This record gives sequence, structure tokens and C-alpha cells, in this order.
Amino acid sequence: MQKKKPLLTIRPVFDSGLVSVEALLIGAAGTVGLVLFGGTLLFLLLTLLGLGGLVSASGVFIFCFVIGIALIPAGYYEAKKRAYRRTAFLFYESHFEYQDFRFLITRRRGRIRYEDISNIYERGNTLQGHRTLTSVYIEVPGMPHRGIGISYNPNAFRGVYIPDVKEKGNYGDKIIAVIEGPQQTAADNASPAPEQPPTPNTPAADTPESHDSED
Repeated sequence: MQKKKPLLTIRPVFDSGLVSVEALLIGAAGTVGLVLFGGTLLFLLLTLLGLGGLVSASGVFIFCFVIGIALIPAGYYEAKKRAYRRTAFLFYESHFEYQDFRFLITRRRGRIRYEDISNIYERGNTLQGHRTLTSVYIEVPGMPHRGIGISYNPNAFRGVYIPDVKEKGNYGDKIIAVIEGPQQTAADNASPAPEQPPTPNTPAADTPESHDSED
């Protein structure tokens, strides 16, 4: 059986300028963490192996710094580029299907019924605003939150979000229109047809009668 074509397909926009800025910020934060924690652990490991005299502590930290600056931004850029190529959100009459990537690495696929959705809204950060981009959030209370760890947070977002779409696309409104389309059609079909106003009785036209004329 041939699968129906989606009524609406949304894919995130890979904006190289935005991703480059994100890569630099994440690269800077990742490099600091790599130098502080990775450098310390590496130096302690070398010391335990009896190799601490061959490499100074400053040399280990500089090595971690160079590795972080060279690899983390480039790795983030390529990972996000590949993830966005394979990310898609397909909206049908009664449900939508999606494929995205958690932390740009772990693929996540799913199918959400429209009746399970509680809210749809758009929200973008400052960097997205400079590139006229935004994100669409689809709240599904029954889904696990997207945060890190297993701690329970009742205020955490639960659902599916579509990142980096054009603001002028009005995708939030388009999704709502797809969801409400079949519901509106069903409501129209269920409502009784309006009664036709009664047709007034038209009096019969006078039939000319022939009268005998008296002489």
C-alpha cells in the first residue's frame, strides 16, 4: 500500500553564519573544559605511568588547548550539518512523523498523534533573531523532557521542537492549520444543513372568465 504524501514537510535551515558562531562559542567552552579537566587527568595519568618528567604540566595544558581549538568547533559544525540533512518533520491528516538528532549524534524517530498535542508556539534566541530564524515548539505532555540527566523537572519542555526555520514561514500557523483542517471538516459534516426558509404560497393567477354579454 502506497503511503500518503504529507500535507506539510518542514526541514531546519542550515545557516552557515549562525552555526559558525555557535561553533566558536561551544568550542571556547569545550576548550576550557578540556584544558581544566582533560589536561589535569592527562598529566596525572602520565605521572602515574612515570612519564611526568618527560612532559611538563604546561606542555600538557597547551596540548589540550590546541586540540580543543582545532577540533571542537570543526566537529560541531560538521555534526550539525550532517544532522540537519537528515532531519525532517512530516505532517499528515491525523499525525506527524519526525526524525531528529539528540545532541546532534543520537537519532530519534517518532510518530505523534495530533490529539496528544497540548500547545504549539514559536520561540527564538538572540542569535536566531539576527538571522531571521526561529524554532517551533510542539508540546506533548506524555513525552520525556529533552534535558540532560534523569532528574524530574515539571517545568521542562516535553515534546518535539523544530529548530532554525524561517520566521516569515509562519510554520506554527501552518501546523495548526493542518491539525485543525480535518477537525473543521468533520465539524462541518456533522452540523445539520441550515433549514431553507419556507417558500411563500403564490396565489394562483386570476383566470379570465368569459361572460355572456346581454344584448
